[in-house]
Amino acid sequence: MTGSPSVVQFHNRVYGCSGVMPDKYPCTGPKFTYEQFAEMFKAELFDPDQWAKIFQESGAKYVVYTAKFHDGYCLYPSPQHWNWNSVDVGPHRDLVGDLTTSVRAAGLRMGYYHSLREWYHPLYVADQKNNCSTTDFVDEIIQPTMKDIVMKYKPDIIWSDGSGDAPCTHDSVKYWKAPDFISWLYNHSPVNSTVLVNSRYRIAMSPSTECVWLSVC
Repeated sequence: MTGSPSVVQFHNRVYGCSGVMPDKYPCTGPKFTYEQFAEMFKAELFDPDQWAKIFQESGAKYVVYTAKFHDGYCLYPSPQHWNWNSVDVGPHRDLVGDLTTSVRAAGLRMGYYHSLREWYHPLYVADQKNNCSTTDFVDEIIQPTMKDIVMKYKPDIIWSDGSGDAPCTHDSVKYWKAPDFISWLYNHSPVNSTVLVNSRYRIAMSPSTECVWLSVC
């Protein structure tokens, strides 16, 4: 949200003062932060069996569901994201787990989109301020989170995204330690002989260098 003036201004005008860059986007009135939206999220119309039926009837062979986007909110019970996931706050439901069960029952393969970066996480913000001389966010949050989702749900596909906001966080090797995770995934995980990963891993600043080192591109 910090990169889109129109979004911040809309939020401040419609919902309340977001607190995002108040010097740049002054706001008067009641406070309403992005995090408060989570309590309003109920997923009361979510019917995973219906979704799976639609996917199957469309001719799809696999599904890739957003398990976590750049805001860090997880649609499953992540130990590294306590009180910021769909079981702890919001619908109080494991949306990833429920959809996975329905999709597999329909005979389809199941994958997960999983953002690497998290806009608001203090460890991620600190790593960027330190020009990635620290990797606390990767070591304490992302690597354990990625391994947790693999162990919990045995994905057929892992679609990583959001390699970074600062230049140094565009390096998948030095900052995100992607080789460590992928080595574990293909050597020691329970899905090592079946899982696919996508190509959004970089070794430099330019998007044109995506996939240079990743053999599955």
